[in-house]
This record gives sequence, C-alpha cells and structure tokens, in this order.
Amino acid sequence: MRNNTSSHNLQTIVSLCDSIAKSGATPTVALIKKHAIMPLPLPEIISVLKNWKEDPNQFLNLQEMNDQLDSSQPKSADEKIAGLEERVSNLEKQVASLLKLLE
Repeated sequence: MRNNTSSHNLQTIVSLCDSIAKSGATPTVALIKKHAIMPLPLPEIISVLKNWKEDPNQFLNLQEMNDQLDSSQPKSADEKIAGLEERVSNLEKQVASLLKLLE
C-alpha cells in the first residue's frame, strides 16, 4: 500500500507543480501545500519539487503513462506486452531519476 501511496503522492505533487506553473507562479513548498486537497509528506514535496525544478519535462512520461492506463485496454497479447514493455522502460527512467535524488 505504501508504494501506491507514494506513487499517488508523486503524481499529485507533479500535477500541482504543473498547475501552479501554468497559472504563472513558481511552484514552492508553500504553494503546493496550499493547493493540495490532502496532506502530503514534506520530504516528498521537497524531493519532487527539486526534481521538477531541474527538469519539469522529466515527468511527462509519468503523465503519459497514467493517460494510457486510463484509456482502453489493449486487445491482443502482443499489444499488452508492448504496453508493459513501455511501462517498464518509463519506470526504469523514473527509478534513475529517483536514484539521482538519493546521491
């Protein structure tokens, strides 16, 4: 359950950063906390915000992956495998980004 929560928090924080930036403001911890509809762990906010500021586009794959999951399911086994391979590739990129944070 923790992984789902962390993943949801990541998605929420990235979404808030994008929304704040689109409104013309610079995302900050305070603005993220202000706009969040649920409590978010401060260390996660700081970590994601730092990465987002370095390269907001690094999270585009995350949004695309979520959009794909929400769309209709693949019909054939080959399509399912191709979709899973793409998701694994996206996850590997995300893990690499998170490992950079830990350094």
